[in-house]
Amino acid sequence: MAVTNMCICCKVACWSSDDTVLLFATANEPVIYMILFDEGNMSVTANIGAIRRAQSATPIIDLMPVDRQLEDLSTVR
Repeated sequence: MAVTNMCICCKVACWSSDDTVLLFATANEPVIYMILFDEGNMSVTANIGAIRRAQSATPIIDLMPVDRQLEDLSTVR
């Protein structure tokens, strides 16, 4: 499911080496999101030059802690 209209502050972000993928995380959620920037989907404006239009942010990694119950009925996180 894609995330749109996010009003959450970005805590950390990094670009792929070819500048087409942005990964980011927020301070409020245990999730890493990805935004794809399509090289072929360019828009040109008079003063700014070429601007890449992005797709929606997509959650790709859930970092929520998971509890597992072992055979001896103990639980590990």
